[in-house]
Formats: sequence, C-alpha cells, structure tokens
Amino acid sequence: SKTLLSVRLDDTFSSNVIATKEKLPTPPKMYGYYNDDSFSSDENTRMFNDDDEQCDIKCAAEPSKGGIVFQQYVYGTDWLFTFSIEGEQRFPVRVDENAWKRNEFYGTTSFKSEIPRAYSDARELLTVTVGIPADKFPPVNYTAAIKGASFLARNCRSMNHREEVVKKLIEASVRVDSLSSCLRNSEPPKELTPRYRGDFGLEGKWKKFKSEIMQRYLFHLAFENQNTDDYITEKLWLTLKSGTIPVYLGAPNIGEHFLPKNSFINVNDFSTTQELARYLIEVTNNETLYNSYHVWREEPLPQALMDKYLPVLGRNNCRLCRWAHARKYGLGWNHEQQLIKSIALPREACVNLGLIRRPAIETWWEEGEDGLVSLEVNSNESSTSSTRCSLDEKVSMTTIEGAFSRSVWSHDGTTDILLQGQSSKRLILCLEFPMKQHKPLHQLNSHTVWIQNEVSRISLVMVDDNGNGAAHLISSAESGFISIKMNSSSLLIRLRIIIEDFDRFHKGADQYETYYGQIMGEDVRSHPRLFALKSESIDPSKSESMILKTVKDYLGE
Repeated sequence: SKTLLSVRLDDTFSSNVIATKEKLPTPPKMYGYYNDDSFSSDENTRMFNDDDEQCDIKCAAEPSKGGIVFQQYVYGTDWLFTFSIEGEQRFPVRVDENAWKRNEFYGTTSFKSEIPRAYSDARELLTVTVGIPADKFPPVNYTAAIKGASFLARNCRSMNHREEVVKKLIEASVRVDSLSSCLRNSEPPKELTPRYRGDFGLEGKWKKFKSEIMQRYLFHLAFENQNTDDYITEKLWLTLKSGTIPVYLGAPNIGEHFLPKNSFINVNDFSTTQELARYLIEVTNNETLYNSYHVWREEPLPQALMDKYLPVLGRNNCRLCRWAHARKYGLGWNHEQQLIKSIALPREACVNLGLIRRPAIETWWEEGEDGLVSLEVNSNESSTSSTRCSLDEKVSMTTIEGAFSRSVWSHDGTTDILLQGQSSKRLILCLEFPMKQHKPLHQLNSHTVWIQNEVSRISLVMVDDNGNGAAHLISSAESGFISIKMNSSSLLIRLRIIIEDFDRFHKGADQYETYYGQIMGEDVRSHPRLFALKSESIDPSKSESMILKTVKDYLGE
C-alpha cells in the first residue's frame, strides 16, 4: 500500500482518450496505474520517466497519439485536459478561465494552464548550474560577425505580420539575410549547406543548422508567428544559446518572464519600425553598445527566471499525475512549482483521555437553566494516559453521559464521528479547530457547512437518523469553534470532518465544493447505514453467514 503525504495512493489518474464528454462503455487502457508486476509487462504502456527519472507519483500511460492539439481524460473522472504547444491564435486553444467549473483543464504554453508547458529548447540554457552562461554559450565575435541580422522562417502568412516588419527593416537599410523559404533573399553559407542537405525536415538537424547560421550574424530576428502571452518558442531560446542578440517580436508579456537584463531587443519597445531600424544600425556601429547586450552571459541567470521555468520544463505527464493526485485527495498544490505540498492543517485523528485532540479539540457541555456547564467524560478504553493516533483500524469509543456515547475513527484523511444513544441531558458538542482567522461559517446544503481561510477549508458533514444535518448546528463558527446540539434524547448522528487545502489557482474556487469534499461528503450523505457499520461490534467468532446477514440488515437488503 503505497502512500504519499500520509494518503493512500490508488490507480485512478489518467486515461488516453479522444476527447468526448460521453461516458465510455468500456474504460480505455489504464493511464495512472502503478508499476507493479501486472502492469509493467504491458508493452503498450510506458512509465512517466522523463530523462530516465522516476516520478514521485508512480503512473503510466498507453503511448499518446499526440498531435498539435490532443486531449486526455483523467482516469476515473470526467476531468478533460486539452494539450497544445502551439499558440492560441494559430491553433485556437484559448485557456478559458471558467473551464474548470466544467471539469475542463489545459496543458499549453500559457501559464494560466493547470499544467503549463515550455519549449524544451530552454532547458539547456536554464540548466547551466556550474559556471556562467558564457562558458557554454559565448557571444559571437563582433569583429568577425556579419554586420546585420539573419531571419529564418518557413511560414510567410504569420498572424502578427512579422514578414512586413522584415520588409520595412530592409527598406530602412538594415541588412537582413532571409535564408529560409519566407522572403528568401540570401543563400546559406556553402560550407554549411552540404551537411544538412535533405535533412531540413528533421527537427534536430534543422535547429542545429539554424544555430550555426545565427552564430555568423550580430543579430537574429527571433520573430514568433503570433503575439500571444507566454507563447515563447525556440526562436528566442535558440538565439540566446547561439551567442547572437535576439531582436524579439512575440509574447506581449515577455517582461513577465524575467529574462536577463539587456539579453534581447524587444520590437515592441519601439513606436515604429523606422525607430527600431535606427537603433539596430546604432548598435551595429558601436562595439561597446553591442557588447553590453552580452554582459548577462558573464553572470548567473536571474533566479526569478529559473523559478518560473524550471518547474515547467519537461516531465509533463508526471506533473499531470501530481496535479490529479492533489486534486483528488484535497492536498495542497503549488502551481508555480508544480508540486504537491503538505496540507496546512493536521488531518490525523488523535485522542487523549477519551477525547479528540486532533484535528479538533473536543469538549462537551450541558445546557442548563443558568447556562452551559462543562461535562466530564469517561473513556471506554483501558488506557487513556497518553495520546493515541492512527485510528484507521481501531474505533475510539467514549461514554459522554448515561447511555449516550461518541465513537471516532479515521478514513481516507477524514475523521468520522458517530454519536448515538440516549441522554436525559441537553448535550452540546464543541469542536475547536486550529483556524483562528477565517471567513464566516458557510452552509453549503442541509448537511454540510464549512469554515475556511486563504489556504484551508474545514468541512463538517452531518446526518442524523431523520435525515437532517445542519439543523443540529447551534452557533456560527468564531475563532475556529463549531458547536453542535443534540436535539433529541434518543438519536444517531453521523459526522465527518473533512480538512483540505482548497483550490487557490482558479478564481472563485473558494465558493465551490471540491472534488475531494464532494466525494467524502457524499459518502456520508448517501450511505448513512454503511457509515454506522464501522462502529458496530461484530464478534469474529460468528459464522460468515451471520456477519453477512448483519451487513445486509444495514444495507436494507
């Protein structure tokens, strides 16, 4: 039984499916199973081990059909992911910030995606951990380089009309050698062409050819085919690595990506193409000014750049599994680092001297004519001198008053409480949670209430033997206190405490029930008899048929 952050892992993460919101009659091949003997022998699956590294969430998938745009379901759910590495203007996959409400999510170049994706060409530059960038990516030689710019593009029908900018630069007396099919006005050096002849269709060969071309010029026109936020491709990263100066046209929010100061010239910093042309000519004729655009190569890369990009370079499938696991189990999720994090509040149920001490401090009170009077309770356990946790297998039962008792146990990260019996007194249960600053108590429905702050949510799901729940709540929560009144002298109340870090990435998510909260709450609301069965004492000496009869009685079958 593998666990992560004290939560049992299961095998329902993702499945490779052509996008459809219809329920599949037969589930597709598993995408998310652990690498056990029954699975690892399947030749049609692969582990999510980018760069031969093990993912901290063990899962696998049948090979993706891939494509420019493709979609996948998270297995066992209707969570649909749309993946694309292209910009949204050319291939319309625009991140809808409300799509999460429909259980639709994204893995695109946009950092608004749940799983942002970056071009792998940035990896080699951003993983320089020893020395400085100049050691591996030195600047071009100002004296030897061609005093102009190279331009390499095969698409001459761009969404941002980059070819028009190239034409205007040429008209303004800037030397631009276009060496590909778009606006071709020059031929590659003869000594380079034979090595790549016939291989331009191979991506690796094409990129190496482009880099060697760039290294011969003072500038390279790194023009994207569209101006879309966060859409930064190999055009910029290859240029930086080649040692020349990128003249960049593309993502309007390039400043939010923390590239080194003076590492590129931004076309959008100039009001007209003529103004840009004059500046390029000035830099061309001033060696000191030109070299100022390479000072960054002598320094460590900005930490902000590393923090933004390193978490999203590669390992996309592993990050998908992490994300799905965090969402499924109500765990914390750090979007910037693309990592699961421990939840802020304790989930583990612990008892001491017969009373709950985690995840809340339990006290009991009697409602009298002169106010509330504290009750002393008696534990039914043989030893109460020390704190006992890990209640997954055992039920802790305490007599509250007379024939009225409270049982508590843990289940899938929740704390379950069963209140049952008869009492001649008007009893009140007070639960004090470690959340002193929070928003007002929110009632989701007739069974569920919660309190929450900026990080965590504490939900209480209540069902009594009459099907009521929140009716037992007698006070709004203040400073982490929630009080529950026993409204009958003879009753049965089922109560589940759900603690989670809710979704802070999606705007407005704090107003909605989470997947984890919904599943854990529905378990109580829809199966009250099974809930009570946990605390029922079944003599193991009984025959199998007798035990089965007991279960069927609870199920009403």
